[in-house]
Amino acid sequence: MPTLPPIDRAALVLAGVSALAGIIVALVGGLSVAKPTAVAVPPLPAAMAVPSPVTAQSMAEAGEAVRRPLFSQSRRPPPPKPVAPPSSVQVAPPDLQVVGIIAGASNGIATGTDKRLQKPFRLRTGDTLGEWQVDSITRTSVRLRHDDQVQDYPLVTPPPITPAPRPR
Repeated sequence: MPTLPPIDRAALVLAGVSALAGIIVALVGGLSVAKPTAVAVPPLPAAMAVPSPVTAQSMAEAGEAVRRPLFSQSRRPPPPKPVAPPSSVQVAPPDLQVVGIIAGASNGIATGTDKRLQKPFRLRTGDTLGEWQVDSITRTSVRLRHDDQVQDYPLVTPPPITPAPRPR
């Protein structure tokens, strides 16, 4: 039979002693546990009666909630109010002077001046100017649309340049 080196024997003896000590502690600890005792808990105080907000108001004050209960199957929304047809009011078109256009196949950019506001503008196809929407931009004009109204603004061509007279 092979013999173990002294260090291995010492480790084996130490492991056996530790296991034996653990078993003894578990047995002694398990036997010495005290039995649980019952503790008397005082009863909770009675809940205070809080008046319900529903019973606090009279049924006459409940009004709509009594006439149309919230979760009743017969409950229906109030009838819709009649909608007046929109009046077709003619909107004055903006007073524009178009001085520059960059036109593409499906969209474009136009620049110019709003004569009423005395402010410059830059519009793209689909933009809005007040209540008017840019419908299309061609090489020579801009078309604005508001409902069924259409207004075209031609590109302003500058006057021809006259040559300066020769000095004498």
